[in-house]
Amino acid sequence: MTPRQIYLVRQSFALVAAQAAQAAARLFQHLSKAGLAVAPLFKGNLQDQGQRLMNLLGAVVALLDKPEQLLPALHQLGGQQAARGVLADDCDAAATALLRTVAESLGEAFDEEICDAWCELIDLVSRTLLVTAPQAPQRLAA
Repeated sequence: MTPRQIYLVRQSFALVAAQAAQAAARLFQHLSKAGLAVAPLFKGNLQDQGQRLMNLLGAVVALLDKPEQLLPALHQLGGQQAARGVLADDCDAAATALLRTVAESLGEAFDEEICDAWCELIDLVSRTLLVTAPQAPQRLAA
């Protein structure tokens, strides 16, 4: 990511984080609409899990200019998600859900440049997580 993209993600995330509970609720809603089973991945109170998810996203945003720390942490997270049954195919749906959440949280402030910056972040995270996430099993032709 470029320094400008990192700046834009950090500035826009600050606005999203200011409404963390609502943003987390939106994200869970979008994940559910995408057909991802949220409950098995987030045990316990979804409000608490939403706060943890926003904290995790904040940590990723904070480390964007420190890839030597960010990438190993993302690899570890990918391993944890794989152990919970998250498949590589789930990444696209989760990426779309996150982008929609950011767009809705920012409203009119969400412009093309911010969208591109978030897309770069999502791509970085997805590519790194996919290293450890299993692929969905192939369906057999009838």
